[in-house]
Amino acid sequence: MIKSLVQWGSRVSLMGTLLLSPVVGVSLIPSVAVAIPEAQIQQKLSGIPVYAISDENGVLLTVSVPRDRENPDSGRISLTRVFISAGDAESFLAEVRQNNPEIPQGMDARAIPLSEVYKLHQQYKDTEEPLIFEFQPKDEQVAQARTVLQEAGETELANQFRGVPLFMAKAGEDQGYLTIQNGDRQAVLAFFDHGDLEQALAEYKKQNSDASSQVVVQVTTLERLMDLLITEDDPFLQKVELIPTPEARGFLRQEMERRRQSGN
Repeated sequence: MIKSLVQWGSRVSLMGTLLLSPVVGVSLIPSVAVAIPEAQIQQKLSGIPVYAISDENGVLLTVSVPRDRENPDSGRISLTRVFISAGDAESFLAEVRQNNPEIPQGMDARAIPLSEVYKLHQQYKDTEEPLIFEFQPKDEQVAQARTVLQEAGETELANQFRGVPLFMAKAGEDQGYLTIQNGDRQAVLAFFDHGDLEQALAEYKKQNSDASSQVVVQVTTLERLMDLLITEDDPFLQKVELIPTPEARGFLRQEMERRRQSGN
């Protein structure tokens, strides 16, 4: 995944497909049947580090809340927050500690692969008190998403936008999605960071000098994409490649170097 972002020598091209529609994202992964094989979902999500509050054994910091606040007898869920940014996770933990000094000292903001979030949700979704993950986006990326929607004339969606933004682009006369060759397959690019999308578009415009007026930036959410992966049997979804943030790519490089040095 790192290679496909950094080495823009590969030709950036277009692929026609169905629209991943802009949505007002919800924060819960639905408990429904899987349309795309589990192994493929796990592989797609495994290269995306996110951050949760846990101890050194991986026990997550959760809060037990009613399923329905207006109906206390509706049962309860265990809610835990998942952050796109390590800094946001650390700030949240500091705030929690200030208000709840009894929080164990071993709790810390730790990176986990997004595939593990999906796996844990699937494992505990049918228990008496299901484990639910609430995703916390980076504020500046939400602001970018709202700007994209505003510029597209989607003022109501912009005002109501919630969720972790994913940025994509369509271009050309046929308005195909921006793709890149990744090994033996053509990958449709979905960016967590708007700046990375701009970098990809700059490369595309170098290769296609008349493309500037034909480029359309779109935004969906991580929550929406995960919903589609679980519920829709669409071959296009198997081609979507998530491009992590610059912060996340830096973490992945550090992990690769650490493992190389340790021989693991």
